[in-house]
Amino acid sequence: MDPLDLTHTQFVLLCALAWLSRESDRVTQVDIANQGNADRMMVSKVLRTLEEKKFITRHEHPTDTRAKTIKLTPDGEMVLQKAIICVETVDLDFFNKLGTDLTTFNSTMAALIEQNTKEI
Repeated sequence: MDPLDLTHTQFVLLCALAWLSRESDRVTQVDIANQGNADRMMVSKVLRTLEEKKFITRHEHPTDTRAKTIKLTPDGEMVLQKAIICVETVDLDFFNKLGTDLTTFNSTMAALIEQNTKEI
């Protein structure tokens, strides 16, 4: 069982919500879908699940009657912080195999991305 009770998709949407919440206290489901480049219906279902888990709240939007504002709860903030630490730890463990070659690896990957972006 997952100790954080969080799927990858739930994690991504919580990250999107946290990011967007830095700039606005009126983050909507559409904002989250756009930030995560995700299907709106899927986002709606996942947000309902996150609400059931008490990781977010949804309230009526003050100016748009069709929208709801989404906010992280204290439990949501706590689980997100734990999840971020887990993801970063796994990343460090995975890339630790490169040792001192990490800088070379990063610059090579950046060059590959730039080269292939130009070709598209």
